Amino acid sequence: MAKPDDEINKKRGDRVRELFRWWNAAHPEQKKTNVELADTMIGRKKDIMGISPNALSAKLNNKRTLTEKDAREIAAFFPGSRYEFIMCYDDYMTWDDYYKSIFDRMEDDAKILDGLIRRILKDKNCTVKLFNNNKAPEGMIIDSDSYAIIENNQVVGFISISDYIAIRHEITDFAKFIIGKKIETSKKQMVQSFPYKEEV
Repeated sequence: MAKPDDEINKKRGDRVRELFRWWNAAHPEQKKTNVELADTMIGRKKDIMGISPNALSAKLNNKRTLTEKDAREIAAFFPGSRYEFIMCYDDYMTWDDYYKSIFDRMEDDAKILDGLIRRILKDKNCTVKLFNNNKAPEGMIIDSDSYAIIENNQVVGFISISDYIAIRHEITDFAKFIIGKKIETSKKQMVQSFPYKEEV
């Protein structure tokens, strides 16, 4: 039976091979090989021993541990890639993927904020969109980390992302408080506790 460390190391090796496939498909004129990676890693290390192609192969094939230091070296070998992906800290292989995920979350936040504003104002003509600075009139400089408040296709104001996050935290804290109160009240109303049985 494989140990958890073996399993995570296998995933790391799989991810390095995925990086090779991604790079070589995206840059057919600059294909990279394991031998070139090993040579590069030897050149970056201060000690004489460095890493041999065989040792690197062992790391990528789950026979030796692929360390965070190795992951940083490998990420540097593939410009635009992330060592966090290699280490399985997250699933964003490139910085482009990572920043796109942030933008997507910001868009989702805008939709949530949009819904809240519509409910509070009871105005279907009012909406909130993530604001891009290049959409501002000439000479107007707006913090790009903000949402535009739009009424009848006209920008009438802005809400900063930091303000939105503060509002979201306040709403979350209030929701936790209310839910906690409901749970405590329900527990007090129980006359007698009884064992919970899982459905088969």
